[in-house]
Amino acid sequence: MNANQHWTGRDDLTELFFHDWDHLTACFTSQHVKTRVGPDGPKFADFETSMVLMAQELPPVDLNTRLRQQKFGGDADLSHLERGDATVATFFLSTSDNEKEGANLEKMVTPAFKSALEEQCQDDVYGLIVNVGVVSSKFDLNAYFGGADMPQYALVYKAFMKDNSSVTAVRKAQKALMKVMGDQLDPHDSFVTFGREALIMDVDKGYKVSPMSACLSLALGQYQ
Repeated sequence: MNANQHWTGRDDLTELFFHDWDHLTACFTSQHVKTRVGPDGPKFADFETSMVLMAQELPPVDLNTRLRQQKFGGDADLSHLERGDATVATFFLSTSDNEKEGANLEKMVTPAFKSALEEQCQDDVYGLIVNVGVVSSKFDLNAYFGGADMPQYALVYKAFMKDNSSVTAVRKAQKALMKVMGDQLDPHDSFVTFGREALIMDVDKGYKVSPMSACLSLALGQYQ
């Protein structure tokens, strides 16, 4: 029997960042997107199995680990985490009712995840960022990107790792989180990917393609 979920087999993620709603709306209503990007979508995107999330990225969590202290000392400004070249574990957390709004859930999950990482990953994780799912009438995410029948996600956490040798420790933190938050999260549709970030384009910095132009997928797994 094939026990895999119908959405397994993911080997890459794409993140798009916007300053605010006005910038997001301007992008997706622009003539270039309407006439060039949109029509080209079916050539490279599987709309039926796409999984998408619109979220607000919160300031980095104040994670207390030895690795963070080694890398940044007492520096409280962790905005430099998002450099685009880190080894990361990205946790997609789903609820049993496919909730897309993550604000209330985040208040419970973040302290539990912080505690799990600090207990299991003192020498393996140096940063944590949470993306809180939001729903807006300004943009229908599934109508544009597809995936309406796929699991929906309320929260996505990104843990910044020492390197790929840290996977085992991060998996232990994942198990601890699910043990504590199992009643609020769906263990079957929640999953984690491990990979190397690659910054492709940054308008603010004035370049279109970064030196790292490809994403190295290290591992892919689902919650057990």
